Amino acid sequence: MNPDPIWFYEHGGDRKGPVTADEILRLFRTGEITPSTLVWRDGLSDWTSFSSCELAASPGPPPIPAAMVNAAPPPIPPSGGSVPHVLREARLRPGFRPGVRSCYGRAWDILAAHFWPMVGCFTLTSLILSVASQFLLPIFFLMYPLIG
Repeated sequence: MNPDPIWFYEHGGDRKGPVTADEILRLFRTGEITPSTLVWRDGLSDWTSFSSCELAASPGPPPIPAAMVNAAPPPIPPSGGSVPHVLREARLRPGFRPGVRSCYGRAWDILAAHFWPMVGCFTLTSLILSVASQFLLPIFFLMYPLIG
């Protein structure tokens, strides 16, 4: 039985851990985690900021020993809750909504702009696959890489 509880912490919107209390304190001293970083250990009901956990009050190990349990922490709460949350960088431009009509329209524009090279690639792919099938080669393994 390990008297030191296992901790998890949030970094960039992702759950990190498990780590020991000493490791959490080292991360805090080096500045990798801040007082507003969310932390969790078995026995806590939900994620809490580092500044409000028992590790922030004492530089040593936590006063309440807990058994090492293979428990997973709860999911990181969504933004807008009572606990601060680090938002991830948006990957799509704001207001982007893909539509079927615009996707087909763009595909048609690409086809029209590169019609003859695509016809040539299709012809070459068909020729290679037909020759490969004459030699009883498994064309299934050739077809998709050639089409790609």
